Amino acid sequence: MEVPSHDGLLPGIPGKRCAHCNTQTTPLWRNGPDGPKTLCNACGVRDNRRHAKVRPPSRNPGKSLMTLEAPA
Repeated sequence: MEVPSHDGLLPGIPGKRCAHCNTQTTPLWRNGPDGPKTLCNACGVRDNRRHAKVRPPSRNPGKSLMTLEAPA
């Protein structure tokens, strides 16, 4: 019994394409500026990193909101 070869490619969803690079195959569809599941995994990761750089830094870096201090 022989297993059919997929040539190492992931199956695409007919008619679905990444809004940025137009690929049809990806291990995960990610949310993008055009809505949910409109970017391939690679473009979605790149988009998330780009947005992370433009976000303002937190007011108390390294401190959690849930940190409680013991009374003195």
